[in-house]
Formats: sequence, C-alpha cells, structure tokens
Amino acid sequence: MIESKTLIIIPVFNGADYIKKSLESCLIQTLKTHILVVDNCSIDNTQQIVKDYAKKNNCIKLIVNKRNHGRIGNLNVCLDHFMNSQYKYLKLLFVGDELVENSIEIVENIFLNKRLLLETNQDYHSSIYQSLCILHSLS
Repeated sequence: MIESKTLIIIPVFNGADYIKKSLESCLIQTLKTHILVVDNCSIDNTQQIVKDYAKKNNCIKLIVNKRNHGRIGNLNVCLDHFMNSQYKYLKLLFVGDELVENSIEIVENIFLNKRLLLETNQDYHSSIYQSLCILHSLS
C-alpha cells in the first residue's frame, strides 16, 4: 500500500461515544495514512479506546495534553504537531466525523495535478467535496 503525504489529526475532548466511528473511517483509506489523536484531558474513556486502537494499528498515535487547553488551544496544539512533522498535508477530522474511503487519495491527486476520472456516482462527488476541506501546509 502506498503511504500518504497527509497526516490526519483528530482533536478530541470526551469523545468516547464517537471516536471509534472517526478512527474506522481513517483506517479504511485507500492510502496508508497516519492518524494523530490529540486528547485534551478527556475524563471519559476516550483515551483507552484510542490506546486499544493504537495497539492494533501502528498508524495511530495518541497524544494527551498535560492540561486542558480549551477547544481553540487544542486546535493550536494540533497545528503545532503538524508543523513539526514531515507531512505535506493536514486533514483535521473532528470527533464523530467520517471520511469517505478514498478522500485522502483524491485530495492528494488533486494537489499533485494528476488527472482524475470523473464518475457520475454521487458518493464520488460527495467525497471530493469532503476531501477539499483538507489544509495544505505552508511551504
């Protein structure tokens, strides 16, 4: 499997009821994509759920903030982790949100100016729309 140039970051606080859905959608991407979950001191079992996933999937990493930074502060922590990484692209995925299985591949192809075959499939167009929410790193 080809490795992605995209880092998926999931900022989370008390997302135990929804984190599995988000992680599952990341794991089915057509490009092998690394996932960073940045936990903002959850008091539910979010951290344990992510740890269990990380044991089974080496592409998942959990970072737990030493203190709760608030929503915007946690987003800034996420951006700091991305800026200090080797990845070219960032996809912020909020807990409970899901990715279509080829969304990372579609966006990377767009950024690489590769020609895409347009299908009339509504799921395809929906995945393009969703995929275009990715952030491109500053070069």
